[in-house]
Amino acid sequence: MSVWDKLKSWFDQDGVHFISQPIPKAQVDVAYDDAQLVADRGYLRIWLVEMFLTKSRTWFQEWQPAVHGRIKLAFADQSVEIVRLAAPSGDKFRASKAVLSNYVLLDLVPFRGGTVEIEAGLLALRGADRLGTAISVVSGFADLVAPPLAQALEITSKVKDSITKLFGDTDEVHLGVHQTLGGTGGANPLRPGYVAMIRATDRDVERGKLSVKNDTLCDGKGAPLTGVDYMLLRIETAANRDDFQHFSDIAQLRKAAIEAYLTGDTAKGEALVASAIAKIASHPDLINADRRALAKLVRDDIAEYKDGGHGAAPGDMRPWDQAVAAFAPVTDHAPVSVAELLAS
Repeated sequence: MSVWDKLKSWFDQDGVHFISQPIPKAQVDVAYDDAQLVADRGYLRIWLVEMFLTKSRTWFQEWQPAVHGRIKLAFADQSVEIVRLAAPSGDKFRASKAVLSNYVLLDLVPFRGGTVEIEAGLLALRGADRLGTAISVVSGFADLVAPPLAQALEITSKVKDSITKLFGDTDEVHLGVHQTLGGTGGANPLRPGYVAMIRATDRDVERGKLSVKNDTLCDGKGAPLTGVDYMLLRIETAANRDDFQHFSDIAQLRKAAIEAYLTGDTAKGEALVASAIAKIASHPDLINADRRALAKLVRDDIAEYKDGGHGAAPGDMRPWDQAVAAFAPVTDHAPVSVAELLAS
């Protein structure tokens, strides 16, 4: 049975129902806009904020914990699965702290509408440290699925296959959460907030009194929750990207265009500017508002080096991360075209 089958079986099994509880905004100590995310109007990021283990079993001795996350959503006109794996720290466990904190399950991706399916599982792997190295290797491989997603899409299936092969028949799902958000109507719109998954029942925890303070799940008295295993997820939305420094495909076209202008090849420079703008206009990791703003930034930045760039040499080029630091968001979400972005 694959890890995916194990999770599905665990979610569907009869018997004790553990707690899966959204934390009301009023019971969180940081302010945030909890407006519902609208298709093509923003981005989604999902965090495993905190994972806490009790000493209810021989963790890091007879059993090795591994946290798995799988997100299914629409991207680049297809449905994709983003899979992550984390190996928690035994040192933090022995210090009675959160075993894993602020781990990104899904980095910034544009929300294209439809539904987003979230799966997060704490897996109990039978065996001691012999599994630790393998888990670390696979989790490091999964970390290669970094934004922008278009540049890492080919890796996602390899990560999924690697994680699937890691688990055996004797391994168990110790704790898990499965949630589908978005769609039209329904009780689970896609909006920012925290969700707690606790290996306990309502006899053990007053779910309605749970709160979040300093990214820590707290009980009804405001103290950090202890005595039970739990995971705390955070759904984050953003109106604009803040990580354009990682868009190496656009950076390379911008660099080539500037070098062409600085060496006097105006025709090549113009062609490369058009290529950069075309790349921005169709980039699957961008919403239309950011396409407009980034296209203007790149076009204006390159123009500074046109006609010799006031004597500048290729080595004098402003680094890409400095150039995109001047990004100024816009709010025009209408569809874009290459012609519009070149002319505006």
